Amino acid sequence: MKNRALVPVHFNENRNRFDSIPLALCSFGVRTAVLVHIADAPGKDNSAVRSERIKSLGSRFTDVGLRVEYHLTHGSAALTISRLARQMECELIAFSWKRKSWIQRALTGSTTLDAIRLSDSAVFVNKEPQRTVAETIEESPILYATGFHAADAAVLRLLNDPPLTKHRLDLLHVAERAPDPIAEAQRRRRAERGLKRLAREYKGPSRIHQVESSSVPATIARTARRIGAHLIVIGKSSQHDVSTILGSTAERVAYSASTSVLIVPAELAPAVADE
Repeated sequence: MKNRALVPVHFNENRNRFDSIPLALCSFGVRTAVLVHIADAPGKDNSAVRSERIKSLGSRFTDVGLRVEYHLTHGSAALTISRLARQMECELIAFSWKRKSWIQRALTGSTTLDAIRLSDSAVFVNKEPQRTVAETIEESPILYATGFHAADAAVLRLLNDPPLTKHRLDLLHVAERAPDPIAEAQRRRRAERGLKRLAREYKGPSRIHQVESSSVPATIARTARRIGAHLIVIGKSSQHDVSTILGSTAERVAYSASTSVLIVPAELAPAVADE
């Protein structure tokens, strides 16, 4: 799927979730993990202590057969992560999720959510603990919540690469009911055609869900729990048009869902082959 993944390292991650990232990357077909630590000021990024700490984390990735690269730098975390992902040709950015209170988010923000807004790479938010990630990845389906926009093509390209095609893909479309019966019938027919088209384009087994709800993010998270999905996939329409899916849905799902989330931009560049 993605040959290279960038993994930001803060040294204060939830260790149980961080230690499950290597297995998750392997399930995506990643071959090389680029571990990046971003100091908040010049002079801190090249210390021997930080270099030793980031390399000690690399053993978790080499243990599962991944190649590891290391990068120490400084600057604004979300901007630097997005820039490095482009420069290092990483199609995927993988975060270990650490929940913040609404007060912390208001005062300091969230690097993960900021990177989701800014990045033109896919962003994976890992919420699975190490003790369950192996069995959940092996056994459970993937949920793709689609709004039938330009990101569908990028999502299908990623999901159609082994080893992901061995999973059942549950296709979900959530929308509010139209104001009159005729408009509602037309809306449902359009959604059914769109879901069937995506099911045909997926190379593995699939199942279709269509739900009427005024709370799209909550319905996506609830459906993922109900079907036992280990991953929610959401498309992002455009870096310059974030209101359509990102602000209203993807960011809120990434923050509130108990399931790991993969957010895929429509402009996602083709994967670069690892040598």
